[in-house]
Amino acid sequence: MNEHVLKEWHEAIGKLTGVKEEKDTITIEFTTVWSVKVPKASDDLIKKLKGMIGKKIGVLRTDIPGREILLREDIIVTEKREENDTCSKFIRLSQNNTI
Repeated sequence: MNEHVLKEWHEAIGKLTGVKEEKDTITIEFTTVWSVKVPKASDDLIKKLKGMIGKKIGVLRTDIPGREILLREDIIVTEKREENDTCSKFIRLSQNNTI
């Protein structure tokens, strides 16, 4: 499985297949055989993610205190790849409301 650390102001989008809690991070697994690691912001985040398994979601990492990880579900995706983008799975353009 390809694993990436989600950087600030990057978003990962895909169908959620699993959530693994570790000491200081959460690994979020997607159906396309890849996953992202995010800081463990709260126990509530893990509960929300586990409730979204099987849904197409967006996970956005921010630098906003208290809102470091934002989640979206049931999203419509428009992909834009940059020439120097090493991972096309980090999609920067999408539409829908933030949860």
